[in-house]
Amino acid sequence: MNIGDESALRAQVLFSEGLTLFQAGKLQEAEMQFANALALNPKNIDALNLAGICAYQKQDYERALHFLNQANELEPKSPYTHNTIGLIQHALKQYNAALEEFDIALSIQNNLPEIYNNRGNALKGLLRLQPAIESYQTALQLNPNYVEAFNNLGVTLKELGRFDEALACFDGAIRINPAYAEAFSNAGTVFQEIGNIDEALQCYEQALQIRPNYIEALLNYGNTLKKNKNFDAAIQAYQKVLTIEPKKALAHYLIGEVLYEKGDTSSAQKSYRLALDFQPDYPDARFALAIATIPKVFSNDVSIQKSREAFELELDELERWLPTSKVIEGFTNIGAHQPFYLAYQELDNKNLLTRFGKIGCDILKKWQESKGIKHQPSSSPGPIRLGIVSAHFSSHPVWHAITKGLLLNLDPNLFEVHLFDLGKSEDSETAIARQHCASCSRGKKTLSEWAQSIVDHNIEALLFPEIGMDPLTRELASLRLAPIQIASWGHPETTGIPTIDYFISGENLEPDGANEGYLERLIKLPNLGCFFQPSGVVPSNLAIEDLGLRRDQPILLCPGSPSKYSPENDEVLVGIAMRLEKCQFVFFDFQSDLTRLLKERLTLCFHENNLQLDDFVKFIPFQSKENFYALMKQSDLYLDTIGFSGFNTAMQAIECNLPAVTKEGKFMRGRLASGILKKIDMGPLVAKSNEEYIEIVVGLILKRDKLFQTQTQLNEKKHTLFNDLEPIQTFQEQLIFKCRPT
Repeated sequence: MNIGDESALRAQVLFSEGLTLFQAGKLQEAEMQFANALALNPKNIDALNLAGICAYQKQDYERALHFLNQANELEPKSPYTHNTIGLIQHALKQYNAALEEFDIALSIQNNLPEIYNNRGNALKGLLRLQPAIESYQTALQLNPNYVEAFNNLGVTLKELGRFDEALACFDGAIRINPAYAEAFSNAGTVFQEIGNIDEALQCYEQALQIRPNYIEALLNYGNTLKKNKNFDAAIQAYQKVLTIEPKKALAHYLIGEVLYEKGDTSSAQKSYRLALDFQPDYPDARFALAIATIPKVFSNDVSIQKSREAFELELDELERWLPTSKVIEGFTNIGAHQPFYLAYQELDNKNLLTRFGKIGCDILKKWQESKGIKHQPSSSPGPIRLGIVSAHFSSHPVWHAITKGLLLNLDPNLFEVHLFDLGKSEDSETAIARQHCASCSRGKKTLSEWAQSIVDHNIEALLFPEIGMDPLTRELASLRLAPIQIASWGHPETTGIPTIDYFISGENLEPDGANEGYLERLIKLPNLGCFFQPSGVVPSNLAIEDLGLRRDQPILLCPGSPSKYSPENDEVLVGIAMRLEKCQFVFFDFQSDLTRLLKERLTLCFHENNLQLDDFVKFIPFQSKENFYALMKQSDLYLDTIGFSGFNTAMQAIECNLPAVTKEGKFMRGRLASGILKKIDMGPLVAKSNEEYIEIVVGLILKRDKLFQTQTQLNEKKHTLFNDLEPIQTFQEQLIFKCRPT
């Protein structure tokens, strides 16, 4: 035997030892043996391939390609080598290159199910979902018991919204392998998507029984618990992830999300900062940290001014970070964190919102250009093509106050209306919306698909009835998708978004000099600026005793969410209680953690004035619409929230002849109820100060004849609030002028 033969033989022995180590999962030792074998025989193709696979599994992709490219030069017709190179390209998110390698492999040998499965993954990465499905199906034709292909097919079908087919795939995988935890976890995500929370939780629990340290299942489990408002259990699931992987930035971020939902802004900020410590270039955490400076409900130890200063500092950080970020180019999730709760502070927010709006637009402008999505001005004659984008084409305050009146009354000879329904819920109001439009686009779509759909409809004017209450709505509003883009007052303050050209409001709702508060050009439609129908709700037979209320004490209805009650106005409730001595302020428990924060703050305020909160304030469960109307019929007054007024609730109260007491705010968001009352000449119910607010309430309760007279006046005058066509006619005229100026 010559020396060359001895080297080759020794190399083969080292390779065999490496293979044994590889099969035992000892990648480090295996790779060393493969390297030793290659030192003796650099042309050992098996050693090159397995050394490449070792490096790939250790995520050392550069070294993996070094070995595999050598193997490919020695034997370019190996489908397995091309397949592994494709897996590396896929891991590097170079999906086109990966697809090319898989196609080469299949051109050499076209009956390998694993390669069809991998090819499907590459196509899915390229968002070519239907070809991906076909590739997975081919893999299953070649191997009907291929659980990974079943699972991947199910995930892809889920992304297309084909939920029943997706669940059938996961069931197929589980029948083949009852211990396949991935299929249970992915089935859970489908059940979560369709709102079957119990089934989702059961699936995650089964996955975790099989694999207790399955991080993805733990994260999904926590996300579902969070969606179900089971916040403490959600945090426990995320914390379990951190016991397995303490530096998991996503888990820290998700804990921050739950803490912010609970109203614990300080702890939420700490969690977001931890996420950024472990992953500094984490855009979701950056935006979340900025928003977490704005409390949902102010506690006793947080001041409005300090929170605003903190928000400004975080805006500074965002503006400094953006030019340095390596990941922001493909980031579109700007709507996930919005300064929604800033509106509940009765201060000028224009500058803060404009800065925040510009950040989002700058990000999405680059994204839009990279996608080649560009609106084309219409030159076709005929009706103006009006698009309406909303997540609320259903029974929702935005629909009832703004959108429904437009759809019912716009002249179809002048306007061709196209709806882009981003919502998930449908009801009888959704059916009305569909009956009054030229087209209605809905379903599960990506931002890119929605944007392209709007552009493809050649929209001349694009209306967003609200911006701020839905993530996808804000993202679309931050793009330029039509020549004219308009916001309305579903969220009643300036959007701060430079791609929004006009803001539609009402003359009765705006103070003098209102233009200064808007980045957009303000258009004030006549009166309340909208066409509003009576609800037609038939009150239930609810007795107030069923809610723990008494008939021998005045009922003062306070139906705002906890966020609407700003701490500087707590003294108003105390002042009324001190003057009346006996009364019942009726609040609703919208979300227990936020209710607790409000209750703690009010308790302290009452205590400081030698009063016990429980003697005056009653928190009751959220009620059905029929029960709520029954309660309004039996209440004495509706107390409008100060600084951020209610519109739909004030209209409903007046419909029930329930006097609404309000204070005229500095900005439109604080003048909704006062605008309604002034429209029907009920100015005596509108206060100019907190002291006057107290006087009006006390005066009506102590003088029952005056209260009865006010109720009678409401009954006589309220009809003029409803079915007002003048705002619609003016909206049409304005839109025709803007779209067709000649």
